[in-house]
Amino acid sequence: MTLDHRRGHLTRAILEASAFAVRHVAEPILAAGVSVDEMRVCGGPARNETWNQIKADVTGFRVAVPAVLETAVVGSAALGATGVGAYPDLPAAIRGMTRVAHRLEPRAEYVDLYDAAYDAYVRLHPAIAPVLAGLRS
Repeated sequence: MTLDHRRGHLTRAILEASAFAVRHVAEPILAAGVSVDEMRVCGGPARNETWNQIKADVTGFRVAVPAVLETAVVGSAALGATGVGAYPDLPAAIRGMTRVAHRLEPRAEYVDLYDAAYDAYVRLHPAIAPVLAGLRS
């Protein structure tokens, strides 16, 4: 960091670091042979288009933003609707009560930049582990 860095730089760094964490968790899942077509976002953070685009760019996954972001509410409604017979089963209720509002595609022009930054992120973990261990109470 330098004195030229401002709040926006720090905010973007936090958003990118969280996307790197998602990619870090996804890598062993992908290595195990699981295929991922898209990532769905939910809750308040899903309202942030910049963050959603960063997630797409860093992970390489298409990001699907649902029409209703509060998934706990939709899940409860789907369970209730199934319980009163409005839908024959839970999968039918979910299909009937959810939809994707829009999708964000990963942008090819950011692949090399984010791959290099992610490599640094992954290499930092073991390097700082002893320092972090010393902070445990």
